[in-house]
Amino acid sequence: MKNRRFLAFSILAVLAQLLMLSSHATAQRLPDRQQPTEQQQERPLPELMSREIDPEALRIAVPRECAGIRPDVQTHGNPPDPGATLSPALKSYLTSRNVSPKGYDDPRINVVFADSFKLRSCRVCYATLEVRVKHGPGVYAAGLANWSNDTITVGVAPFTLRFVNGAQIWSATNPNPKSSQFALLPTASLNNYIFSVMPPQPFLDIIAQDDTEFDYAKLTVWYYQ
Repeated sequence: MKNRRFLAFSILAVLAQLLMLSSHATAQRLPDRQQPTEQQQERPLPELMSREIDPEALRIAVPRECAGIRPDVQTHGNPPDPGATLSPALKSYLTSRNVSPKGYDDPRINVVFADSFKLRSCRVCYATLEVRVKHGPGVYAAGLANWSNDTITVGVAPFTLRFVNGAQIWSATNPNPKSSQFALLPTASLNNYIFSVMPPQPFLDIIAQDDTEFDYAKLTVWYYQ
């Protein structure tokens, strides 16, 4: 009889300990409805750095942060879109250097290419510039074309602010003609520029040396609404 009573008492003691442990764990955890949801947690948008390029499609992968945003696209050089139109700052910059630039579908050599795009006064999530270019056969001699060292710069004239800084247009393995796409980085600097400009409108300026023919340029910007 004593053994049975002792066994019953031991079982009750174990059950009491388990109940106490369960109550303690519940007290340490907030109910699910009190846990902050992902939507309630504020997460700052990380600075968007360089992005992966798809070598087949020649397209830069759009960051996940911009998913769901409809991009604003401007194309210069293909009818009915406008040809090259220089911003006041780019005109002043070229005039101060006594440079008369060429526009689209202009095969002249030793002539700088230039163009400008208007930007909206809105915060930018991401932006890319696509260009379609070609070159002649090229001869390494005085006064003749040397397209191999041509570069493109994208920024704000007089180009103390740059988003593409003298990128090489051609390499020995490039097809001719070809399309290239550049990410305009850093995005934070682009936004700072846009909101530092007084009306009427901010511009994005392009300049390229000088033996490359431009078929078109397409600016794609993912603006926050």
